Amino acid sequence: MQTVDLMEWCLKQGWTGDLLDPYHADLGLSGTLRPDQRPDMLRLFDNIDQGIYDHGSVVCYQESRLFRDETQIYYNQFIQKCKDHDIVVIVVSPYTMLYDFRDDFLTEMFRWKCKEAAEFIRRQVKGWMLPARERAAMRGLWAGYGDLPMGYIVDFDSHSSNYKKFVPYDPHADIVRWLFDRYMELGGDEGKLYRELGINPVYFPVFDENLDYRNISKRKLKLSAAGYRIRTRTAVESILTNPHYIGAWTVKGVIVRYDNHEPIVARDVFDFSFNRLSSQTLDGQQKEVEQKAKRYYQQATLQANAENEIKQALLKDRVNSHLGPVYARFKYQRTGARQCIYAISLRTGRRFLVRRGILN
Repeated sequence: MQTVDLMEWCLKQGWTGDLLDPYHADLGLSGTLRPDQRPDMLRLFDNIDQGIYDHGSVVCYQESRLFRDETQIYYNQFIQKCKDHDIVVIVVSPYTMLYDFRDDFLTEMFRWKCKEAAEFIRRQVKGWMLPARERAAMRGLWAGYGDLPMGYIVDFDSHSSNYKKFVPYDPHADIVRWLFDRYMELGGDEGKLYRELGINPVYFPVFDENLDYRNISKRKLKLSAAGYRIRTRTAVESILTNPHYIGAWTVKGVIVRYDNHEPIVARDVFDFSFNRLSSQTLDGQQKEVEQKAKRYYQQATLQANAENEIKQALLKDRVNSHLGPVYARFKYQRTGARQCIYAISLRTGRRFLVRRGILN
């Protein structure tokens, strides 16, 4: 909206389109970022240095749209560049203000406006809004952290007892329950489940058009013509290990409340999936994963005679040792055609001879 208003203001001043060079690529990026992190601000700096806008103007909606620089470094660089190239800055809201940096008073006024914008971030946003948001989240209320899980929507009715809490959205909750049940029916074989979903894709229906738009915008899954499709293995695992489905409430990945909202998956069904797929417990502790014995198989081609006979993995899984699991390795000398079979302990790395002989 500000961009449209700004262009309309310029045209009313009699500036034709060929005189205007828009810098709009930074829309949605924070003014607290450095110029090199804002593509169009970096382009503006470079173009000023190249002399493209000498004796020209930079028009912005407000001073805060240019910078919210807490370091006070970058807007001072901008001031110096404009001063060196005889560029004035025009601000159009809430009233028209022209900054000519050859004037010390106007320069200090621009600095004060930029500093005020940076102070707003420090005091208002970081000092009050973000802590208030976290306090609301700790009380079990939706505060915009992360994405909404499929199967739930947020009740935005201020008169409801579930205000800003998760409530089941039945068209999606039924699919979530089916996914948990199907995983259990397959005995926890995620490979079979992924193959089934690849052959017969599952789609979450499109949301009702009367639903609050805030419930639609915060979704991980991408929308297609048929609905929201589960496309990746990661998406499946994130559903099958999400504690929100048993009524738990998480803030920044940590469960802070149980029984915060209505569950849509039975606890025993959820535990079946969670315990198999998650590397952590519900309280965030890392699981002790039992190390499985690894087997190594080595294939070697041995020219034993004119027919190029191939010998493979001699004595594999047949050699035992008090030192632990072993694997067999085949070795021979080309000149003497001597056959040696070695076994190596997987625990200690110790190698010992199993058999030695002359090839036929």
